[in-house]
Amino acid sequence: RQMCIRDSINAEYMGYDVLFEILLINRTQKTMQNVSVEFSMQGDLTIVDKPLMVTLAPAQSVMVKAGIKIASSEAGTIFASISYENSAGITQAYLTTNEISVDILDFIYPAEISENRFRALWLKYEWENKVTVNVAHLSLEEYLARLEKTFRLKLLTPLNKLGVGSVVSANFYARTKLDDDFLVNVSLERAPDDRFNGYVRPVSYTHLTLPTIYSV
Repeated sequence: RQMCIRDSINAEYMGYDVLFEILLINRTQKTMQNVSVEFSMQGDLTIVDKPLMVTLAPAQSVMVKAGIKIASSEAGTIFASISYENSAGITQAYLTTNEISVDILDFIYPAEISENRFRALWLKYEWENKVTVNVAHLSLEEYLARLEKTFRLKLLTPLNKLGVGSVVSANFYARTKLDDDFLVNVSLERAPDDRFNGYVRPVSYTHLTLPTIYSV
């Protein structure tokens, strides 16, 4: 390859924006003029600061930056391509980078909320998902702790008030960096073989994709 970008692109969250740092390396013995990085997005993503066009001498490396505005907590995908001109000013073939996924889990942080407020929000928000789960090889406490850690949630229900008999119910809460509420209810029933079967129900103002919830 004549030119490459570093395998990992650094991304730093700045309020509602993401700042990308892209390392461009000229691995040839020829000067590359007007090296340009172009972004395209799927989802509620908008580029607000385009990377500067640069010239790369042989074996030279340059770091360029791009700012991307994130308008919602929905998942999105970022694509990038790189073009350059040779010494004659002729545009050379495009190089396409791997796609970069914007994951909702990058935006969530655990937060506290009162039980009354939780119930009010649960009734208010329209988007809800219902995921069937089957818990084996984990105790109830271990499973809830894994949910809490994996999805960056705050368990609101005290362990001694999870339920009676074989039926268990627990509430979790988190917020996103875009100030969206993220509510989760877990309803499980203990089977005779000590497995737990039931549902995990995320509720929010907007659609939140949690593909890994099936494997927790």
